[in-house]
Amino acid sequence: QWVVTAAWCTYGDTSSEIEVGVGKTKLSEMGASDRYSVAAIYEHPSYDDDLRLNDIALLQLSNPVPASAGSSIAWLDDATQPVSGTPGQVSGWGVTTSSSPYGYTDELRSANVNVLASPGDDTCGDWLYFDSERELCVGGQDDVGTCALDTGGPLVVEISGTKLLAGI
Repeated sequence: QWVVTAAWCTYGDTSSEIEVGVGKTKLSEMGASDRYSVAAIYEHPSYDDDLRLNDIALLQLSNPVPASAGSSIAWLDDATQPVSGTPGQVSGWGVTTSSSPYGYTDELRSANVNVLASPGDDTCGDWLYFDSERELCVGGQDDVGTCALDTGGPLVVEISGTKLLAGI
């Protein structure tokens, strides 16, 4: 009955303005029975929309999602993980072109990535203000990764054979 997403995806909206689609990997196949209304939005109390700090929100659905519609992923709650080299996967329906007109994909896309900085390592390429206390540094093959408007999608890592939600 709970969905985690980025706070910027919900910022300024009321629960009646948001629906959550589940159980489909193609947006064109998403029907009314696949959509769930949102009863409440809980954005991080210290969310900063200008700096995108604490960019996390929980959506409480009006009705529980049947187990047959999808699967839940446990949240990674170990502050010493994920370490550099941990494999992960990002996914979303973001834009797939870098120039106008921007094309959105109908099919959920994903990319394999690796964690590039362990907790306490505040270096992430040439990102000047990277802070491992609140951010994860991941990367992969050139030109493969998240796209504009993929934010709010999951970063799933695999630790000791278990898939865990490490970020959004």
